[in-house]
Amino acid sequence: MSDYPNKHHPHPWEHLSPKKVLSTVVYDIYHHVSLLSSQLNRLVEDDDPISEEEYEAIFEQMQSVVRQLSKTVVNLKRYVDEQGDETVPDSATSATVRDDVANKLSNPADTE
Repeated sequence: MSDYPNKHHPHPWEHLSPKKVLSTVVYDIYHHVSLLSSQLNRLVEDDDPISEEEYEAIFEQMQSVVRQLSKTVVNLKRYVDEQGDETVPDSATSATVRDDVANKLSNPADTE
């Protein structure tokens, strides 16, 4: 947890406009989710067996990607907290966003 930003260091996005922050977050998340997706596909493919070493390497890469996604979420939460916006989406909005994201992740061809 020591690599996570804390309140004593400037936020990495503090100089960015809200639109640029959003673009940065979308790029970060999309990039990492795409990596996870390709790694998962590699694990479940039946065409080409994977060696034990390859499994270990894939899982290490996946752990690294999850850590990066966690950092992005922490940065986003900190950014939102520092903006002072106390509006929290209601559960219906959150569910709609969650369903949209899940749909896009399960049907990546539809998002391109």
